[in-house]
Amino acid sequence: MTDIILDCDPGHEDFFGLMLALANTEQVNIKAISTTVAYQTVENVQRNAMKALTLLGRTDIPVAHGAAKPLVEPFGLADNWREFTGLDGADFPEPGFAPSELSGIELMAKTLREADAPMVIAISGPVTNVALLLAAHPELHNKIEKIVLMGGAINTGNRYPGVEYNFSIDPEAAKIVVNSRVPVVMRLPVT
Repeated sequence: MTDIILDCDPGHEDFFGLMLALANTEQVNIKAISTTVAYQTVENVQRNAMKALTLLGRTDIPVAHGAAKPLVEPFGLADNWREFTGLDGADFPEPGFAPSELSGIELMAKTLREADAPMVIAISGPVTNVALLLAAHPELHNKIEKIVLMGGAINTGNRYPGVEYNFSIDPEAAKIVVNSRVPVVMRLPVT
């Protein structure tokens, strides 16, 4: 079984990813979830992760929100996105537990410190939180087996030609992660 930390920006697609991971408990064990902003506010993505875990009966997994903006460039939600939560169209229960009092970066650091063996960090959104973790806690790099992320592009992108959405939100963070010397597995999104 692989212990993982999930760093995500929950909307519908991350809900389905959580569902698949939690259904596969013989191979994957989610130890903590940190959330980051992408197309929704940091408050909404944290709440969305907690709603999903409540629905799936896994309120034992701690959830903390991390970065509210990219490292360098200011981030603005498009006006037409502000009225949505990211989980619209479905009837989700309200969160049945409290969020972690730690920030996403500190929850990841605590989880890594307490791990008996190196862990996998899986990222399904922008990589800002993990870049901040790597920069703030170099002593924990050896506690990370690998970073598996959804990002990058070859030939075509899903946001602009040659540019993938998650990396385009915070390219400086992407540079930190891929140059960190921690093994990185990049899963390119289908475009």
